[in-house]
Amino acid sequence: MRTVSLVAVAAVLAMSFGCDRAPKKIAKKVEKIAGNVDGGSPDKAQKDKKPKSGGGKGGASTGGGDGWQGAQIRDAKSRKAVCNNGDPAVMFWERASSAAAKDKWIVYFKGGGTCPNLDLCKKRWKDQPGLMKPPKVTMKPDTEGMFNASKSLNPEFHDWNKVYVDYCSSDGWVGDRAASKETNDWHFRGYRIAMAAIEDLQDPKDSGRNDLDDADEIIFWGASVGSHAIKHHVDRFAGMFSKARVVGLNDSAYAPVVVDSMETARIANLKTAYELHAPVVDDSCKAGEKKNPWKCLDWEYVLDKYTSTPTFVYMDQFDSTSLKAQQIKGKESKDAKKFQKTLIGMLDKHDGVFSTQEGIHVIGTKSKYFNLKVKAGDGQKLSMHDVFTNWYFDRSGPKKVIPKP
Repeated sequence: MRTVSLVAVAAVLAMSFGCDRAPKKIAKKVEKIAGNVDGGSPDKAQKDKKPKSGGGKGGASTGGGDGWQGAQIRDAKSRKAVCNNGDPAVMFWERASSAAAKDKWIVYFKGGGTCPNLDLCKKRWKDQPGLMKPPKVTMKPDTEGMFNASKSLNPEFHDWNKVYVDYCSSDGWVGDRAASKETNDWHFRGYRIAMAAIEDLQDPKDSGRNDLDDADEIIFWGASVGSHAIKHHVDRFAGMFSKARVVGLNDSAYAPVVVDSMETARIANLKTAYELHAPVVDDSCKAGEKKNPWKCLDWEYVLDKYTSTPTFVYMDQFDSTSLKAQQIKGKESKDAKKFQKTLIGMLDKHDGVFSTQEGIHVIGTKSKYFNLKVKAGDGQKLSMHDVFTNWYFDRSGPKKVIPKP
């Protein structure tokens, strides 16, 4: 059975039937899938904290609390690093708290769903306009997980430079299309935002940040749809920092679709989504798929076939967002078991993996990153933090923990 991206399936249904013409049940299914999966629904922090309008002025920064600072991307409009509504994109950072960690970085890309066609973008604008605009620069990022500053809880990363790049382009971090009548006056500039954020980190000016160009270690981490920035750009980023050790962390965006009836429409809609967002995809995928460049929007396909930078993968075997999108109810259902079995097979191909069976969608921003333990093959009970740091620091402990059914 072919496994496919959930966003691709959303595009399939939406573009095949048209949300305004589809039967109500189909239309509702399309909306759930496109808005909520494959890096899916915005997490609670996004819903609770994201305002309806942007804050701050042209590159000015302000305290975000607990050492965090926030600012608009410098000269964002001239650099085309703008949200769907045309406002400057925003990022947040916390400077390393020790001299030893001055050149160590974690750079995080936020998730929050996509809209692969104009009907779904209109619905997104109506229902969740904050996802298509920047937050205020005073917003405080989640710090319960990898960004936790506690030395006892997070001894490896507590003092590193930390960066949180907000997501407001609805294109899975790959779009590079200007607003026009054909886009309903929305910009799709996820690629430009990602690159401009990295460039700003390389040129800190008077921001108070350390210089990313001096880095000797960089973890590029994406959660949910933010993971698509990793799949498509981590090799590009690695090429920009040749003296640094660069790795990727793919958090909760590696889902199989266990529906057998969508392949023809899926292909048609990947092509349409490719046209809408004008994406800048992974260079090797673009070169390898010249005849069918739309294949590069199949996110799992890109990670498995084209991403060469070492990348750790987290995915729950009953990811709640993914199961809900496919109308799968209950862990004991036939389709849930099919999802689990297929996912385990996919995960087993990678050398750095942590998987759970709790229905979690996104773990790296939450306290469960530290306190949810899973039994490894040797009998140890380990957390995501334990396994990821084993992999990252090449420790002797388990680097791949995939509990079996």
